[in-house]
Order: sequence, then structure tokens, then C-alpha cells
Amino acid sequence: MTARGIISGLTMMVLALLAGLGYLLIREPLVPPRPRVENIYVTNTFTRVGFKKVNTTNYLYFPSGFSWASLETTNYPAYIENLRAIGCPEQTIRDIVVADVAKLYAQKRAQVWAAAEGVPYWKAGDTLNAQMRQALRGIDDEQRALVRQLLGIDLDSHLERFSSDPPARPVDLLFLAADKQARVRDILERHRRGQQEFRDRAGSLWTDLDNQQLRALRDQEDAELRSVLTPQEFDEYELRQSDLSQDLREQLAGLNVSEEEFRRIFQARRAFSQVERSAETETVAADADQAAALRTQAEERMNTELRDALGADRWQRYQRSQEPSYQTLSKLTERLNLGGNVAENAYDYLRAAQDRMEVLLNDGSVEADIRETALRALSDEASVGLRTILGPEAFNLFLGSGGREWLNPQ
Repeated sequence: MTARGIISGLTMMVLALLAGLGYLLIREPLVPPRPRVENIYVTNTFTRVGFKKVNTTNYLYFPSGFSWASLETTNYPAYIENLRAIGCPEQTIRDIVVADVAKLYAQKRAQVWAAAEGVPYWKAGDTLNAQMRQALRGIDDEQRALVRQLLGIDLDSHLERFSSDPPARPVDLLFLAADKQARVRDILERHRRGQQEFRDRAGSLWTDLDNQQLRALRDQEDAELRSVLTPQEFDEYELRQSDLSQDLREQLAGLNVSEEEFRRIFQARRAFSQVERSAETETVAADADQAAALRTQAEERMNTELRDALGADRWQRYQRSQEPSYQTLSKLTERLNLGGNVAENAYDYLRAAQDRMEVLLNDGSVEADIRETALRALSDEASVGLRTILGPEAFNLFLGSGGREWLNPQ
């Protein structure tokens, strides 16, 4: 969650706290009612007789009158029980306690920020050093743990209700037993912190070595998960949470695949990725040609499996969904809400124009100056055709997102 989202969420928590207080004050009077007085005449004597009101519903009696101080305590479990005792709704209890815990940890964060040295506006630098960032992450983790311990809820998910930012994709572990879910969450949270600390140490300069080291950290995470999960459970986890599954969800958005199709595509792509990585790490240094041959064989095997799984028509649509130009057109038409088959029609037109340009480029019998003139004419023709299909606004956005290169393959 972004800092803006957290601030917005905490602001709403404070408002919820005030709303909860208002609810408690107006729901029913919490002080005992005055006795009803009735005049009874007995001969010549006037007597005041008091009758106590009897409520048929449950009534909470405060001998000395209601006050917030009678509920509030620094002992959070007792505080929660006090709120429940007066009939406070569970959602309101959560809002009140989360806001109160937020105030406590805001003080801890303020102490860290107070120690930060300001950076002059004309100099580069970061206000926080690595130690301070680690301290702030520790405070965040401690706050999340306390909220989960007290209320049994995830703090970030709770605050997302008060934010306009889209919620993060939840970690789907429902296929696991409850005890394994907890163990997996602990592993993921610990490695998330470790990988973030690694990124912080790397700073703004990111190298190939950093990529290798980050991959090694992720391998350690996978190894620890495998030690907890069965092979079948780990496969189910990767289907939901791996980088490959995330990439596939985005790439296949326009194909509307079924669950079974997604599983088969994922399995084929994962097998290819494993061979590709093995070729890079084990053989490329010794024999680049052998590494290339291994990748080619793995890719052909993957394509055969996918073609068998999807069928001819779906296979062609899948291939199209993997093309960067189609992905751009699909996202563009979605952004402008063009609907229909605009992306498909534009892609088919662009693909045909590129094929014609490719033929011309490979025709050795055409002289260079004539080829250049003909390619320019084909590019201009393709631009006019695409503008007609997409419309001026979409076409200009297409040019600004890589379309110029696709229209000019030379």
C-alpha cells in the first residue's frame, strides 16, 4: 500500500473512532433513569413514593455514570472486552482499536524520523539511511503483528477499505490447511523483508550481479517453501503466486482462457523456462551453440504441447496474444474503451503490412534506393490504414508506445 493510501486509511480510522464514540453516546442513555415519582393521597397525608423503571431488554448499568475513561485502558485485550461488553459492533471495535494502535506506532515512527538528517535541496541523497529504513520496516511489521494478534485481521487489507488505491492481489493460500497457511505466510513475509533490504542496499544502481543475487534469494525462498509443502501443494502455490503465473495472467487477458487451459499453458511455459535457465547457467559459458540448441528444442516441445492443449484456432489466438504489438493494441483499445474487435483487426492489418515489408527487405534483386522508397511507401500506407481502423487518438497513442518501430522494420 502506498504512503498516501496509508495516510488516507488512518484518517478514516480516526473518523471511525469518533463515529464509534458517537454511537455509544446516542444508542441509549447509559446512566440509570431517575425514579418515576407518583403522587398518592392517603387521607390528609401527602406521600412521595418512588417506582424504579424495569427494562425488558438487557441494560448496562454504570453506577457512577458513563465515561469513555471507564472503557479505555492500555491493556488492549481488556479494552476490546470492554467494548464488546457494551454491545459495540465488531467492525466498530476493529476501527477503534486499529486507530488506537496506529497512534501508538506513529509515535515510534516519529522518533525514527526525528533522528533523520535533512538533505539540502540542492544535493542528491536520501533522508533515511539503511539502518533507519530497517527500523521503520520493523515498526511496520510489529504493528501488523499486533493487529493480527488482537483482532485476527490483516492490517493492510483492513486499511484498503478506506483507500482509493486498487487493492493488491491477495496471496491465495486457501488450498492449504490452516496451519500450513500460517507457516507459508511467515516464510513469504520474512523473505519479502529480506529482498527489500537487498534492494535498499543496492540503491539506484542495479547490475547483472544484483539480478543474480536476487534470483538466489528467491531460490532460497522456494527451497524453504518446498520444505513445508508437498510437491503438489508447491505446484498449486506457483500457479497462483509465481512471477510466471503473474506474467501469464497479463499476457492471456484477451484470450479468456479456462482454468484447465491456464494450467496446461503454465506447465508448458514453466518447463521451457527451466530448460532455458539451465542452458544459460550450465552450458552457455562452455558451448553457446549447445545452449542455443537446447533452447530451440525446448521451445519446439513447448509449442507442440500448447498446440495439442488448445487446438488450432485457440493456438493461433494464443500466439497472437504473445506478440508485443498485439499486447500494446489490446491495452490501448481497452484504455480508450473501443470495444469490438478493433485490436484484432488492427493487429491483422499491421501483421500483413509487416509481412509485405519483410518480403521486400529480403528481395536481393531490388536496388537499395528503390527498396528504401518502396518501404517508405508501404509504411505510409500502413499508417493510413491503421489510423482508419483505430481512429486518430488511438493511432497517436500507438505511435507513442512503440508503433513507429513496428511500422518501420528497417
